[in-house]
Amino acid sequence: MSLAKGEYIMMPDSDDVLVGNSLKPLLAKALETKVDIVLADFLSKTDEEIDAFCQKDFQQPQLQVKEGTGEQLFLKELNPYHCYVWRTLYRRDFIVSNQLSFYPGIRYQDVPFTHECYIRAKRYLKTNVILNLYRIWPGSATKAFKIDNSRNFITAIAQTWKLRAIEGISPRVLYKLEEDVYTSFRLIIYDTLSFYKKASERNYVMDYLNDTCPTLNFTHSFQQRLFTFLVKRMPHLFINLYYYYRQLRRKVH
Repeated sequence: MSLAKGEYIMMPDSDDVLVGNSLKPLLAKALETKVDIVLADFLSKTDEEIDAFCQKDFQQPQLQVKEGTGEQLFLKELNPYHCYVWRTLYRRDFIVSNQLSFYPGIRYQDVPFTHECYIRAKRYLKTNVILNLYRIWPGSATKAFKIDNSRNFITAIAQTWKLRAIEGISPRVLYKLEEDVYTSFRLIIYDTLSFYKKASERNYVMDYLNDTCPTLNFTHSFQQRLFTFLVKRMPHLFINLYYYYRQLRRKVH
């Protein structure tokens, strides 16, 4: 991004496929409207489905466009599970003026980046243009989970939580931001329970979470307050009792 010279920036993933006749109408709309962010659509496919798709002539749907404010973009369009930068065109001046960048050296860096972009955007467009074929494969960052992945994901959680300090953030945006971080928080708990069989590994992840996110505090519901208390005050007991409870339930069912 620091080397880009064009008016808009696009960041395709190396394992996905760009769909023909997709970029030209997106860029035309971007240049016409000068919005900060343009969202395109995508299709999720396996290797075999991608091969079959690429052998056929694909006709893009008739162009449909929805325009909105940055707050509407954040509140209505941002799914915390789908922080996909590759479906998006970003106005370069918007990136530069807000000093937006990825946290270096981690997976899941698109989570805090996407949240910050959506919060800071003034105007956006959403279109039905199919820009990408999103490749589904077992080796993706969301499928292969190891200790390094846990550390990376927790760092992404911490960076996203810090966005609460953005000046002028509205109460509705703040509420959703905290809900999105809670979604990620629950996901790291679930992954810890699902992928780590050793208590020492589960304990390590909980310690890393508390060390990396010392200000994490969820208050929107009793369950959120309870989970925050347990993870902060008795992380090892909480994660291991939770683990054995899940194991017991599996045996019963």
